[in-house]
Amino acid sequence: MEKVNNLTISQNQTMDLLNKHELNSRSSELRPATNAIISTTDVDWSLKHFFILLVLGISAAVWFGTALKNFNALPVSGALITVSISAIALFLVAVFQIFLIKSFSLNLVVAAAEAVAIGLMIPGGFSRLGATGLLFFVGSLLLAYHRGRQELTDHLKINFHRFGAIVIRTVASGLAIFLALLYAGLYQTTKGISYDAFRFITSGTMPVVRSFVPGFSPEMAATGFFKTFAASQVNKMPQVAKLSEAEKQEVFEEFGSQLKTRFEELTKTMVASGESALSYFYRVANQYLGNFADGLAFVPMVVIGLIIFVKWPVAWISYLVYRLLLVIGVIYLGVEPRNKEIIMVK
Repeated sequence: MEKVNNLTISQNQTMDLLNKHELNSRSSELRPATNAIISTTDVDWSLKHFFILLVLGISAAVWFGTALKNFNALPVSGALITVSISAIALFLVAVFQIFLIKSFSLNLVVAAAEAVAIGLMIPGGFSRLGATGLLFFVGSLLLAYHRGRQELTDHLKINFHRFGAIVIRTVASGLAIFLALLYAGLYQTTKGISYDAFRFITSGTMPVVRSFVPGFSPEMAATGFFKTFAASQVNKMPQVAKLSEAEKQEVFEEFGSQLKTRFEELTKTMVASGESALSYFYRVANQYLGNFADGLAFVPMVVIGLIIFVKWPVAWISYLVYRLLLVIGVIYLGVEPRNKEIIMVK
């Protein structure tokens, strides 16, 4: 009888333990811990985040394409600022689509949608060179996916700054190639850059030019530009100070004429009678650009410029967004056990 009672008590204790274990299991399923062990980290469990990033990517691409189209039509400071901000937005989406979407095929869908959106917004976006540039842009997003995901899997801890830098550098290269090919196509169509675009680009160099050519104005005569530049250099010679004003003017005229002739020989572009300095240098710039292989020589400069300009703003903004997503619980850090092959020497 005593054995039977002991057996009953033992069974009751076992049932209590099983019930407690079941309750603990259910509670742990409902509330994932921050340091939960995850074994399927490379699977996109929720397509909701994919569709959100798809919409954000298309929106950023449309914004960037529209801003670039407006800048090409009227290159002013406000349009350039809009292009810059929209480019930062496009890079931000690229960083997080690669960070949060783990599937290669889903990343390909987003990248292709972004490229199509940009191409639709820009005149000539689907020309031969424009379409080739868009393919390079898509390729850079996929290459950034490969390098970024490899960065995340090769290290035990997530270093978001390093991950972001890898993605930004890679995508910037692809976007720069697209822009170079796009403008190369525009050069072929328009036989050069527009006069308004050239005026806008050179307007920022006026303080530098005036340090060499005092009183410089874009509308001054081209011959006057060479004479003024020669005068600013010749005046530095000690022997010129001994000359009379009339003799100085003769020297300035002579040196200015020699400088103009040398410059015309170098550029193979003659100064037209009564032509302004801005108009002459505009023709020189178009002649010079035509000597490049359809504008492709600008690719390294555009790449360097894009990387320098967008790297730090995008890196810091994306890191702040990453921390915000962690705080509000949209994402959380987990750990996974992993076996790793190593080389042993007998």
